[in-house]
Amino acid sequence: RDGAPALRILTAPAREEAGVRVVPVELRGRAEQRAVLHARGRILLADRLPEPGKSSVHPRLKPFPGPDDRIYHEPLFHGPDLRGIRHVEGCSEEGIAAIVDRAPAPSRWIRKPLRSRWIADPLVLDCAFQLMIVWSFDQRGAGSLPVYAGSYRQFRASFPEDGVRIAAAVSDSGEHRAVADIEFRDLSGALVARLDG
Repeated sequence: RDGAPALRILTAPAREEAGVRVVPVELRGRAEQRAVLHARGRILLADRLPEPGKSSVHPRLKPFPGPDDRIYHEPLFHGPDLRGIRHVEGCSEEGIAAIVDRAPAPSRWIRKPLRSRWIADPLVLDCAFQLMIVWSFDQRGAGSLPVYAGSYRQFRASFPEDGVRIAAAVSDSGEHRAVADIEFRDLSGALVARLDG
């Protein structure tokens, strides 16, 4: 009503699949008097978190020239609240890795938050996409904004307080695209979450 775009979140009834309940979801809006599908996905509901399994993202990296904060002048464009990359460990044709910070409490970013803590930390997730922008500039000389995620799985109730190590292994890339599998680990190396495709 104040000029902000109206979005609708649509769901269908949950159905049982391989021991979990699956809820189809869509995020829709309107543009120029027509309906627009912004995103589509499936939410998996279970009574416990999945087992993490073994880590499979291990790109061989080369040292990344510092200082680390230079990436927020070029190629990144994020303001102070979204500058979560603490230290880029390395980058190569195979991928990129960094230590990143968690987001502040929801009440710092949202006027009336529904929760007092994040489930999936928005700053950590955004840092994964920021790292792919850094990778594409470093390796291809051009930026690449995220437009798709194959799947996201989180193996803990929340992200660790002391920071997260993100490692991205690029599986396919070209002049105008890059595809990676991304793992989020605590600082001891245990798998916290995984973003595929």
